[in-house]
Amino acid sequence: MIRTLFILIAWLVANSLIHAQGDPLQDTAYQNYLHRYEELIAKSHIDGHYIPTDVADAVLTLDKLIEEKSQAKIKGLSEKDLVQKLFFGFGRWLRVNWSFDDGSRLAHHLKGLGITHPEDMVEAMMIFYQRHLMGKDLNQQELAGRLAKKREELRLSRLVPIDTAQQE
Repeated sequence: MIRTLFILIAWLVANSLIHAQGDPLQDTAYQNYLHRYEELIAKSHIDGHYIPTDVADAVLTLDKLIEEKSQAKIKGLSEKDLVQKLFFGFGRWLRVNWSFDDGSRLAHHLKGLGITHPEDMVEAMMIFYQRHLMGKDLNQQELAGRLAKKREELRLSRLVPIDTAQQE
């Protein structure tokens, strides 16, 4: 009797642990996130800010928003200095007002290029805008590939190596 009861309890615990992990497609929080994301990527404005449809629209929108004096400063920086010096000002504005974290039609477009992380979206838009100001080709695919590679290298650098001696 005790053995049968123990087996029943063990089965219930194991079964509940298996189901506790859940199916992401049935997870209510995940479903809510997907629903909200779909709503956001369809909007032309979020919190009163116009959301560009793509990179070309974004750089033209920034032309209207950024004064010539500031545009000249952006043009005078290297890409590396641009990102380092303006990431927490100009970059933060881009991230928040164009909803790179929660989703927007521009963020969705950038994901389609392979730029998936909000910080990479900020960096990309800053560089695209600078290239636009300088009359250069935006080279969207090249930059997207470079940022994706950098993000993957960062992810791999954070992995803990497995000590092969522990495997034996």
